Amino acid sequence: MYNLNPNESIESIFSEIYHLILSSKRKIYDPWIKITEVTSFQDIDDYEIDQFIDCFPFIKRERWNHISIDKIEFILNASQILSLDIKRLAEKLLNFQGFERLIKEIISKMGYLAITNFRFTDHSEYKNKTSQERYEVDIIGLDAPYLLIIDAKEWIRRSPFASLNNAANLQYQRGIALTKNPKILKNLLNKLIDSPERFKKLFEKSFPLKLIPIMVTLEDNYVRLNQKQIPFVSIHQLTSFLSELEIENKKSLYYKCITISKNIFQEKNLE
Repeated sequence: MYNLNPNESIESIFSEIYHLILSSKRKIYDPWIKITEVTSFQDIDDYEIDQFIDCFPFIKRERWNHISIDKIEFILNASQILSLDIKRLAEKLLNFQGFERLIKEIISKMGYLAITNFRFTDHSEYKNKTSQERYEVDIIGLDAPYLLIIDAKEWIRRSPFASLNNAANLQYQRGIALTKNPKILKNLLNKLIDSPERFKKLFEKSFPLKLIPIMVTLEDNYVRLNQKQIPFVSIHQLTSFLSELEIENKKSLYYKCITISKNIFQEKNLE
């Protein structure tokens, strides 16, 4: 076991690493730090440093006496160890793309198969109604029966309701457009599952799927649901929100849900 100075603690080391990576660019997700810059490591030898690093997979030994820090994993660990909430850590350490990656990692740890930045073109008649043909979904997660389409927002608390409501309605529109294009939806499910056997099992046992549009925000917001019952979930509430979905499913789902039947994947709809 590594033998740190008795006056040191895991919390103080995390705090030190946090302040060191604060100076890195927010678009860099695995900044390097000189080992000699971590004062907690100065009184222990290389073997003990390696033992410490092995305890935390987000830290890696690099060349030239450096370590690299996976910011996403660091945030998830540091939010439990430091007296800083996940919102503040994300705000200080990540750019918008990093915020998307953080959301993806959170839902992945909750058992969802997840991807970011899914783009598709609406080939259905629905585009004539919406006057929109191209879409992008920030994060998509699948844990049958739930298919989550998530829009990531770094809004401030004072955002007007009209802006929040319109953005959530657009997310609902993305969900509708996706279900209007069965071939694209099937390809998406294939991409998420990436296993012929699991894909077959999904079609045999997991339908109907429940597609839920969600707005995940960096800030807490005074809005919980928009006019169409699209939920607004802050980043620090995301884990509990996902945990509650299973409970909601056993009753009646409170949030807006688009039901996806197996029938939409009939051959005639995939042409």
